[in-house]
Amino acid sequence: GLNILRPRLSFMGGGQHAVYNVRVQRDGQFYHVKKRFSEFSAFHDFLKGRFGPNLPFDLPAKTAVRQFGQDKLDDRKNALNAYLKEVCRRQEFLSCPEVIRFFTPNQSFAASSSQTFPASPPREAAMGGAAPAAAYGHQPPVSSVPVRAVAAAPVPVASAPARPLVAGAAPGAAVNTANDSDDDLAGWDR
Repeated sequence: GLNILRPRLSFMGGGQHAVYNVRVQRDGQFYHVKKRFSEFSAFHDFLKGRFGPNLPFDLPAKTAVRQFGQDKLDDRKNALNAYLKEVCRRQEFLSCPEVIRFFTPNQSFAASSSQTFPASPPREAAMGGAAPAAAYGHQPPVSSVPVRAVAAAPVPVASAPARPLVAGAAPGAAVNTANDSDDDLAGWDR
């Protein structure tokens, strides 16, 4: 499953930006990937380029003024969780190697950089062999099942990966802030 945990502010080079900690479950293992909004934006641009500009969902709008109040960060976090939930509902996205790589540790795709997702999977991957990992650092094994649901029971499927869901509290539900912020999930079921 995918869950965005409480966003944290990061101060770099005199500037400030929010970093979203995404909790991912894959092949029974949990790990976190940290993403800036610009990386989600580059990811969304990739999806539009690969699957067409009229996706059935949209990325939350980027604000002209940086707003780092906790309520604004929580609103953005909830919107990104809804976005991730929609991405994970679509098998055609989950079977795309670039989508899997976006949720793999040590992958960074900033809109301001020249680094982008490749237009198609490496030739070796398309032919069933091991694809080079140099472009992305770490690449999941070809036999790996994409991200699995935390809250949903796995559905056995012979050749298609499972469809993950985002787990957590419903929109507008009270969030328990007494716990460590890393335990504070934002998404919702169903």
